[in-house]
Amino acid sequence: MKTTQTFCVRFIAIWKKGNTEEAFIVARITISKKVMDISLKKTISVALWDSKRECIISRTPEAKQINKFIDDTRYRLMKCYQQLLLEHKVVSPAIRELYRGETKVENTLLGLISSGI
Repeated sequence: MKTTQTFCVRFIAIWKKGNTEEAFIVARITISKKVMDISLKKTISVALWDSKRECIISRTPEAKQINKFIDDTRYRLMKCYQQLLLEHKVVSPAIRELYRGETKVENTLLGLISSGI
């Protein structure tokens, strides 16, 4: 029997501690009911965040840049998910590493030769 995984990417604003005016943007990834967060290291004004559309509701150049960054991040995460599925790897922990560019060297003879050890 073939099992299927569910995959969802949402962007949320998490308030800064001690500051109700600003928030961090976080990508919340859900894979088969397992949740992980990836910080985008972007700070926004809470009043400008639209949680339904998952974007900033301002027309300033900075807001447009952040909204484009959110769209690009969503695309990259979807691409990472598809790549991991094609490689038949466990998606949950590996998607964060693949998104950040953290790759592990395989402990094979070919991996050791290519790393110069």
